[in-house]
Amino acid sequence: MSRFLFALLLCVGLAALTACSGKDKPMDPPAEKSTGRTPPGRTPDGTYTVRGEVSSLPTTGDKRTEFRVYHEAIDDFKDKGGKVVGMNAMTMDFPPAKGVDLSNLKKGDKVSLTFSVWWGGSPPWLVTKIEKLPDDTKLVFGKAKPPAEPAKPEEKPVEQTVPSKMDAPAAPVK
Repeated sequence: MSRFLFALLLCVGLAALTACSGKDKPMDPPAEKSTGRTPPGRTPDGTYTVRGEVSSLPTTGDKRTEFRVYHEAIDDFKDKGGKVVGMNAMTMDFPPAKGVDLSNLKKGDKVSLTFSVWWGGSPPWLVTKIEKLPDDTKLVFGKAKPPAEPAKPEEKPVEQTVPSKMDAPAAPVK
């Protein structure tokens, strides 16, 4: 029994020491508001402007949080192969590029944002510009309507005509 009591007191003492030891250390400085990421050093595979509503903002000191927007459909969005497939309205994380200021935004704000896509990049897209819209802006959330692919011209068979007697020039009248 005395060993058990000794082990218990030792654990309680270690726990108390651990809890108290952090009081003398300075706390980590708070993270800066959206320092932004550097875009890849190549031309984007696509750049799009879309309107939406801010769903969440990064929390200072919590790197797991992102700038998140519920955005309208993007009709002309291209996939990795360059095919126009459209993108339905959805909530997406939008990492900001360096220089993009989120400090004047709050949850529920309506915004217009421009983002660029670099397929194979990390991250694959970044917000490069953001503008706050008036509170009474009406947003439309729905399915994308990508433009129809242009119809391929049908190959028409080459018509071959066989001359007939009717096609021959008339004989001159004497």
